[in-house]
Amino acid sequence: MTDHDAILDLLGRYVRGVDERDFAAVAALFTPDASIDYNVGGGAKLRAMELAAWLGRSLTMFRLTQHLLGVPVIEVQGDTARTRVPVLATHVQTRHDGSEVSAVLNGTYTHELSRTPAGWRIRTLRFVSQHLTGTFLPPGDVRLYPPSAST
Repeated sequence: MTDHDAILDLLGRYVRGVDERDFAAVAALFTPDASIDYNVGGGAKLRAMELAAWLGRSLTMFRLTQHLLGVPVIEVQGDTARTRVPVLATHVQTRHDGSEVSAVLNGTYTHELSRTPAGWRIRTLRFVSQHLTGTFLPPGDVRLYPPSAST
């Protein structure tokens, strides 16, 4: 597998893990000292050890999410790499009356990656939202979907 293929696989595993709510698997894609910056809404700056729990809490107000990645730019230099990846992130919420609303974020992920004995891992992740279509309802207005016991 080429470095580009391995990095594409890593990016796919990240979004699949988020959407399938396998937050422990998502956290395993990061280096232990990784930093994460979700620059959306109130934003969140996290360390790798905080990621799984934060995702579990933050995504409870969504019935589902779907993150679609565009074609990434991947620059590999030895044992480090950088990416810039466009993303459309759909978030579906269910009101207490059963009706649903959705919001779609258009944004960009940027990553710094490190080659480790376990393969490529994310050292930094930053998400910047450039546009929002729809509205996020507050947790009190929607059904909550607690994380699974494995999270």
